[in-house]
Amino acid sequence: MKIRVAEKVPTDINKIKIGFVGYVRYDAPNRWLIKQLRNHSDTEIHYYGGFSRYCNFHKEKNLIGNNVFFHGPYNNDDKSEIYNDIDFINALYSQDYSSRIALPNRIYDAAYYKKPIIASKGSFCGKIVSKYDMGFEVDFNEPDFYSHLISYINNFNLIRFERGCNKFIEKIMEQQNSALNLIDKFI
Repeated sequence: MKIRVAEKVPTDINKIKIGFVGYVRYDAPNRWLIKQLRNHSDTEIHYYGGFSRYCNFHKEKNLIGNNVFFHGPYNNDDKSEIYNDIDFINALYSQDYSSRIALPNRIYDAAYYKKPIIASKGSFCGKIVSKYDMGFEVDFNEPDFYSHLISYINNFNLIRFERGCNKFIEKIMEQQNSALNLIDKFI
């Protein structure tokens, strides 16, 4: 697998674009994110994909500000272009048990496309993100997410970030090879 390098880093941006790429299932975390950033004109929140019938925040005009954009379903062939257009990946999930233990495709996309990921604190995804320095975790009780985001950008270390992404990919490849070897032994 070819190791990619970051094409742009969060410290090089004028407008901070946070993107959710995939099927949107989690209403509360996305409401929280929109409320945190709706008064900050230097941020944008983008959603690529469809919405669960249990997820209704995108229908509420009084919640959605001028910095929230819905792009609808996408083709996997468009993923590279989508990720090149955003600066951070939104992996904010609910705090129920199944969501806390999930490891979404977005974490693999973050490592591959070299985009920092924002994950829910206390989730398995958040622990992996912190362990490999691939982004940061947020607590939904945090009163000022914007300051946290700006602090991350101001302290961003490209070498540490890329090293973490590459270590994560290496670990996944190692686990995959180990599983394939076990399957070969079994067969």
